[in-house]
Amino acid sequence: MRDPAGRQRSLGFAIVGLGMIAEFHAQAIARLHGGHLVGVASRNLERARDFARRHGLAAAAATAGEIAALSEVDVVCITTPAGAHLEPALEVIRAGKHLFVEKPLEITTERADRMLEAADAAGVVVAAVFQGRFSENANAIKGALAAGRFGRLALATASVKWHRDPRYYSGSRGTIAVDGGGVLMNQAIHAIDLLQWYAGMPSEVSCRVAHRVHLGIEAEDTACATL
Repeated sequence: MRDPAGRQRSLGFAIVGLGMIAEFHAQAIARLHGGHLVGVASRNLERARDFARRHGLAAAAATAGEIAALSEVDVVCITTPAGAHLEPALEVIRAGKHLFVEKPLEITTERADRMLEAADAAGVVVAAVFQGRFSENANAIKGALAAGRFGRLALATASVKWHRDPRYYSGSRGTIAVDGGGVLMNQAIHAIDLLQWYAGMPSEVSCRVAHRVHLGIEAEDTACATL
């Protein structure tokens, strides 16, 4: 990043939304070469101030728009619950800042499209957090596919057979309104992202979903799809 005088400077990051994922973002930004964490925003201003104290940040705010308006901020990480990504993202876009948005971008196509259309109109970048694409193994496979080492790709399979105990689905997890879904939206989404990165976007999808273990949650805990 260069300042108006053309001098190289460190990118300033801010985080909107607190919780475990926000802590991971703070740790990752602390390891960046050419980037640093400037501030944090949360509807609970006292929690934001506590986070700022623990991470040595000068700025804590109650809204995404307030933290994004700071001149030192170039990129904002949205780490709120999945169904609450759009509203803070729009505030950041109006401030003219770029965004990292935790997966999924939003919980409906319509809400994701509103975010992307606003970003296009403002000339800012929205990047979804799919860190699986940056692993050494994932890039080795992508490189081999691009080089044609496997010949014509005929079939690709993703299998995510993870168990979550009932405590995992406490609170908003597994709800349609906040989480947007269950196993596909929350856990398997990274494998699905790699699958379409390798094989391309599907033209047709059929899927069966079910409750097999977590009978008390709203969304699916088991799914099988053919693309």
